[in-house]
Amino acid sequence: MKKAIIGFICGFVLAGATVAYGSEAVKAFLFPVQYEIDGEKQELPEGYYTLNVEGRVYVPIRYAAESMDAVVIYDEAGKTVRIDRGYTLGSFDGYVKAGYLGVAKDEGTSIVTGKLYAGQRYWEALSESKFSVEAGTPVELKANIAFYGEDGRLLGKAPVRINCKAEGDQVKDFKALADADVSGYAFAALEEVQPEPIYAFLPPSLDIKDPSGLLAAEVTDMQKSGDYTRLRLRLGFKEKGLHRAEAVLSFYDGSGKLLGTADIKFSGHGTYDAPAGEPLAIYSYETAGKGDFTSAASYSLHVKFYEPEG
Repeated sequence: MKKAIIGFICGFVLAGATVAYGSEAVKAFLFPVQYEIDGEKQELPEGYYTLNVEGRVYVPIRYAAESMDAVVIYDEAGKTVRIDRGYTLGSFDGYVKAGYLGVAKDEGTSIVTGKLYAGQRYWEALSESKFSVEAGTPVELKANIAFYGEDGRLLGKAPVRINCKAEGDQVKDFKALADADVSGYAFAALEEVQPEPIYAFLPPSLDIKDPSGLLAAEVTDMQKSGDYTRLRLRLGFKEKGLHRAEAVLSFYDGSGKLLGTADIKFSGHGTYDAPAGEPLAIYSYETAGKGDFTSAASYSLHVKFYEPEG
């Protein structure tokens, strides 16, 4: 894949040196330096370099900006590099972000507007994943903006759908209709971004089961975000056919104290325990809850509503 945006640099003065350049050519040297961001040591990703040019150290601007939760947008036509900190909602891997949200109540639901950013790193990750996406091909990027109340309960979701090309830094405006009134939300998350870079197929381990056995889950990722914890799960129904369920996943510490809960509203086909030789139906699902669950020692799953469809 063409890496047209790697190598942007910004300068920080070393030893107070100042140099005037009389031509477009400069002499640069690789500069062996370590990075520390907010007290934590960071490794410079492969393909990025630090340079020493006449007493100044130049660092990759994309690496520096993204390490501080900003995005870098390169406009090749205008030869402009933009650094934008307005994209505050990120996917689990951080490759896709949403920002500049507007939420307006509209007859029992909400109209959600904003901008969606998909950077070069996202397209590179897709090109290297199991389901490879070639550079420059059209892609329909899908995601949900999920909204949660002050109590951590899921208020509703707004589906975002945009068309873009698998190259460069893509920024698109979106307008979506939420499935409920989410105007009083306290926390929002960018969830279930598709296509998703997948590098390996891992065997399922849905060891968290509702007492009825109707629904089973596995926690694959947790991510603290302010006063909330974002979760990535794998879910499956026991019975064949199409089903819809609402459930609560609870988190406990080592002494059995409740740390918090997360809502699940899920539709899909069974079954998660198909006999050998038959395909399993297991889905990726994202949700969030108020509190810090990252140190949870145990979980429980309780189905509140269950309905076969079709």
